[in-house]
Amino acid sequence: MPKDHNSKPLVVLRAPVPPDIEMHLALPHSREIHIMYGGDPEIPPTANLARSEGWYEWLCDHPFARIIEVEGRAVGEIRLHSHDEADRTARLAVGLFAEEDLGRGYGHQAIVQTLCHGFDAMALEMIDLRVLEFNERAIRCYTACGFETVARLPRSLKIGETWHDDLLMEITRPRFSSVRVGLE
Repeated sequence: MPKDHNSKPLVVLRAPVPPDIEMHLALPHSREIHIMYGGDPEIPPTANLARSEGWYEWLCDHPFARIIEVEGRAVGEIRLHSHDEADRTARLAVGLFAEEDLGRGYGHQAIVQTLCHGFDAMALEMIDLRVLEFNERAIRCYTACGFETVARLPRSLKIGETWHDDLLMEITRPRFSSVRVGLE
């Protein structure tokens, strides 16, 4: 019997729904994820209903913001924002909620689906993103999805007493067309 090469769980992107507020409220604190989002490790976020409701409302205010779901469980969020209709560009933001979901390919699958939506349904010409220079796991994922580093933005974020650079990465419609078959 041939081996199933698609053994990873299928990632589904869906619109946020009100029960996501309770899911967000129940998320365990992850120091690593907090730092990768640019949070100060000495000031962890405080879980409370108002914060989770605010997160939900903020997510709902973005025309293309989706919850990343795997086997019925919310594992992260992804969105295209800063959409410039005239230039046909947008910025990608993605994040997973829990450390146990890192490194499983969920982000990669969600990014590929989002790139397909951006270049097909939205007719974008370019999608970019910013990532902290030390977030090596994310940079590897973005590179594997076809993004290329186009600039270093020095001293873009201060975490604690240390300044960090952001990398500006982008993928264009022609670049995505050339790598798409290998990604899907």
